[in-house]
Amino acid sequence: MAKIIEAMWEGKLLAGASGPEAPGRVLDLMAALSEWVAQARAARGEDAAVREMAGARRKAAAGKAAAQKRPPE
Repeated sequence: MAKIIEAMWEGKLLAGASGPEAPGRVLDLMAALSEWVAQARAARGEDAAVREMAGARRKAAAGKAAAQKRPPE
Protein backbone atom coordinates (compact mmCIF):
# COMPACT_ATOMS: atom_id res chain seq x y z
CA MET A 1 0.00 0.00 0.00
CA ALA A 2 2.87 2.33 0.78
CA LYS A 3 4.29 1.79 -2.74
CA ILE A 4 0.95 2.73 -4.29
CA ILE A 5 0.70 5.92 -2.23
CA GLU A 6 4.29 6.87 -2.98
CA ALA A 7 3.81 6.26 -6.71
CA MET A 8 0.66 8.34 -6.72
CA TRP A 9 2.45 11.11 -4.82
CA GLU A 10 5.19 11.16 -7.45
CA GLY A 11 2.65 11.04 -10.30
CA LYS A 12 3.75 7.64 -11.61
CA LEU A 13 1.53 4.83 -12.85
CA LEU A 14 2.13 1.40 -11.40
CA ALA A 15 2.38 -1.67 -13.59
CA GLY A 16 -1.09 -3.05 -14.21
CA ALA A 17 -2.77 0.20 -13.26
CA SER A 18 -4.91 1.75 -15.90
CA GLY A 19 -5.39 5.42 -16.58
CA PRO A 20 -8.54 7.37 -15.83
CA GLU A 21 -11.77 5.78 -16.99
CA ALA A 22 -13.63 7.21 -19.93
CA PRO A 23 -16.65 9.23 -18.84
CA GLY A 24 -19.91 7.32 -18.95
CA ARG A 25 -23.09 8.29 -20.72
CA VAL A 26 -24.92 11.05 -18.85
CA LEU A 27 -28.71 11.08 -19.04
CA ASP A 28 -30.91 14.13 -18.64
CA LEU A 29 -33.56 12.59 -16.40
CA MET A 30 -36.02 15.50 -16.64
CA ALA A 31 -35.88 15.45 -20.45
CA ALA A 32 -36.40 11.68 -20.45
CA LEU A 33 -39.37 12.01 -18.08
CA SER A 34 -40.93 14.80 -20.14
CA GLU A 35 -40.57 12.74 -23.31
CA TRP A 36 -42.09 9.69 -21.62
CA VAL A 37 -45.07 11.71 -20.31
CA ALA A 38 -45.67 13.23 -23.76
CA GLN A 39 -45.62 9.76 -25.35
CA ALA A 40 -48.02 8.38 -22.73
CA ARG A 41 -50.45 11.27 -23.21
CA ALA A 42 -50.28 10.94 -26.98
CA ALA A 43 -51.01 7.21 -26.68
CA ARG A 44 -54.13 8.02 -24.63
CA GLY A 45 -55.17 10.70 -27.11
CA GLU A 46 -54.65 13.58 -24.67
CA ASP A 47 -53.07 16.92 -25.42
CA ALA A 48 -49.34 16.47 -24.79
CA ALA A 49 -48.90 20.03 -23.50
CA VAL A 50 -48.06 20.50 -19.82
CA ARG A 51 -50.94 21.91 -17.79
CA GLU A 52 -51.13 23.33 -14.28
CA MET A 53 -52.75 21.03 -11.76
CA ALA A 54 -56.36 21.86 -10.88
CA GLY A 55 -55.87 22.57 -7.18
CA ALA A 56 -52.40 24.10 -7.37
CA ARG A 57 -53.58 27.72 -7.21
CA ARG A 58 -55.90 27.09 -4.27
CA LYS A 59 -53.19 25.27 -2.33
CA ALA A 60 -50.67 28.06 -2.99
CA ALA A 61 -53.17 30.71 -1.88
CA ALA A 62 -54.04 28.73 1.26
CA GLY A 63 -50.35 28.41 2.13
CA LYS A 64 -49.82 32.16 1.78
CA ALA A 65 -52.88 32.94 3.91
CA ALA A 66 -51.71 30.59 6.66
CA ALA A 67 -48.26 32.19 6.64
CA GLN A 68 -49.79 35.65 7.05
CA LYS A 69 -51.91 34.57 10.05
CA ARG A 70 -48.92 33.43 12.11
CA PRO A 71 -47.84 35.91 14.79
CA PRO A 72 -44.31 37.29 14.44
CA GLU A 73 -41.73 35.60 16.63
